[in-house]
Amino acid sequence: MLLSIVIPTKNEAKNIGRLLSSIFKNKAFDSKKIEVIVVDNPDTNDTTREIVKGYKLAKLYTIGPERSAQRNHGTRNALGEYLYFVDADMEFTTNVLQEILDNLEPNKILVVKERIAGNSLYCRAINLEKKIYDDNDVLSAARVFARKVFDQVHGFNETMVSGEDWDLDRRVVKQKMKIVHLKNYVLHHEEDLGMRVSIRKKIYYAQKLKNYQVGIQPEVNPIYRYYVLFSRPLLIFKNPVLFLYLLIIKTAHFLVGFFVFIRRPV
Repeated sequence: MLLSIVIPTKNEAKNIGRLLSSIFKNKAFDSKKIEVIVVDNPDTNDTTREIVKGYKLAKLYTIGPERSAQRNHGTRNALGEYLYFVDADMEFTTNVLQEILDNLEPNKILVVKERIAGNSLYCRAINLEKKIYDDNDVLSAARVFARKVFDQVHGFNETMVSGEDWDLDRRVVKQKMKIVHLKNYVLHHEEDLGMRVSIRKKIYYAQKLKNYQVGIQPEVNPIYRYYVLFSRPLLIFKNPVLFLYLLIIKTAHFLVGFFVFIRRPV
């Protein structure tokens, strides 16, 4: 049994070394059971590739234009029976890799929890959001798949820049797969983000969003998102200030995203 970890990158020099170190130094890492594939964007202009080449066990490819094509290319060159798609700004915690290996089965897809690194007000508020979304099958896209089912649904839709994770998840779920939410998590490093930067990201992704009925499908329905945000009253009670700031962030994201989406060129 082999797990292929596929990592798309573009100008990730500040992140990729941390991620690769957290994989290769993890107590559960075994080169006979796990391979690591990095697929860098041709437009990268920092030292991402040089850093990756410093890890002898990492396989490196270069292709674009976006993450979906990079992930599919990495998969075509993967040897594993199972696939795990990881973003470059993530970091493995101590026990998450072993839990993934313990749950690899052909009829399962795995949702790996995320926690936000950083102590800023923004990071702590988004971390609260991640906790609220724990175990929600709609808003938490699976990241680990059997290679067979990934091939059956033809992988990531390469025309999509935004929402491609949800899109793949929905197509795989239709194959009657069992969704398993893991207990352990990876760290997502978003220390550099704040309200202003996060809104710029939302504008970019809203411009690129396609294949979704915005306002109808639950994952892109603000009403459903608000419903879920208020579904964990104990977490809200314990973190009232963070929750209020989270509501401000999400409301700004929804309003800006919707305005940009309806004005985007079709």
